[in-house]
Amino acid sequence: MKFKEIKFRSHGVDPEGVHGVVRFRNGYGLSIVRHSYSYGGDKGLYELALLKIGTLKGASQENDWDIVYNEELGYSDVLGWMSEEDVENELHKIENAPKFSEAESSESMSFAHAVPESKS
Repeated sequence: MKFKEIKFRSHGVDPEGVHGVVRFRNGYGLSIVRHSYSYGGDKGLYELALLKIGTLKGASQENDWDIVYNEELGYSDVLGWMSEEDVENELHKIENAPKFSEAESSESMSFAHAVPESKS
């Protein structure tokens, strides 16, 4: 996938900010953000979070994900200060990673639940 194919939307934290979510068939995804509070956002760079897709029951498909940390894939935290080329490299890496498995070791993986958007 190419960077220009990412569908970005406005990010609520910052009027100039953007957020895109890319989903892969292997059960992973990436959240890609750039805003004034993201790592590198003030320099026009992006921050990435690894996602597990299909986890929040009752959430819309758009919000049906959790942030996951997986050291084997290089995500012990979010990755910041990422150029467009860096983002493309990560998209390729995660798209080609082995299928997500609930049985993976909890030592190399942990979750941070996404908060569904409030309905105003």
